[in-house]
Amino acid sequence: MRTFGWLLVAANLIGAVALLFGRDGGDAATRGLGRGIGALLAVLALVAAVLLWWGSRASGRGIALLIAGALVLLPPLLLILFTTESGLALLYPSRRGIPKPGAVVRYEFPDAATREVALALIMEDYDRVDSLIKTAQPDLAARDERGQSLLGIATHHAMIYSATMENLRPLRALLAAGAVPRPDDAGREELLITKLARVKGEPAAAAFAMLLEAGLSPDERDSEGQSALFDNYLTPEAARVLVAHGVSRAPRHTNAAQQEWSPVTWQTERGNWATARVLLEAGLALDYASPPGSRFAQVMATALEGASDDDRADADMQALVAAAERVK
Repeated sequence: MRTFGWLLVAANLIGAVALLFGRDGGDAATRGLGRGIGALLAVLALVAAVLLWWGSRASGRGIALLIAGALVLLPPLLLILFTTESGLALLYPSRRGIPKPGAVVRYEFPDAATREVALALIMEDYDRVDSLIKTAQPDLAARDERGQSLLGIATHHAMIYSATMENLRPLRALLAAGAVPRPDDAGREELLITKLARVKGEPAAAAFAMLLEAGLSPDERDSEGQSALFDNYLTPEAARVLVAHGVSRAPRHTNAAQQEWSPVTWQTERGNWATARVLLEAGLALDYASPPGSRFAQVMATALEGASDDDRADADMQALVAAAERVK
């Protein structure tokens, strides 16, 4: 036990020297942290060394050995707790339910040519994308390790926050080369129609329209069998694109309790005032209840009860309130 204790004292002293005399790191707030920890390690190691020396020479001083062992074991135990997933889970129980991050996407397409196109697309080297599509003959139906096709990756890049109309170039080039949009082009984690129902901005809306015109059905169902018009995060831009491209105007919700709800009712209940107004002005029914509009009026009344002054002043909400008033 004494030998193990001296080894731990030596390890603590080595760590203290490394921290005390190593190069400063971190920012102004954390630069002295390493030296402070180093000083603490040095103190613990020295106290433990004295206790080990005393305990090994005085009869009946086993308690000194135990205290020395605890002192030199404390730093490595804390290191393990703060640097491992299981240790952090013990310290912070709330971390136990947090999923681990997924693997880094490597765009592992079956052939080198298709992967080369994908990487050029990721780097936004659109001239190279155009050239490779014409010369390298990539497999337009191939998928990477996450189930994404080139068309799915190009769609994603047309939908990023900073996208401009230039980001549509690879999508346009792939469609011109014969790529056909499929419901699962976005990968195994999300259906393409669900991704497109949440488009924001002109480039993303244009990408949605291009895919619908290339063969994607506006009535494609999500993972729960719902029309995109019932998507909880349907944006006004996406609603306009769907209506303009012939989406069914009277889809039924798959939940029996919401069979009387139209997309207008659904989006109103979700507080998506702008989206509900787009659908209302496109001519979709308020609901499928009897008498017509009664279910929508109930949903609207509930929404008004919890609405803030800002919500009540919102032009989109006022248009919906007016629609509910007309059916009373």
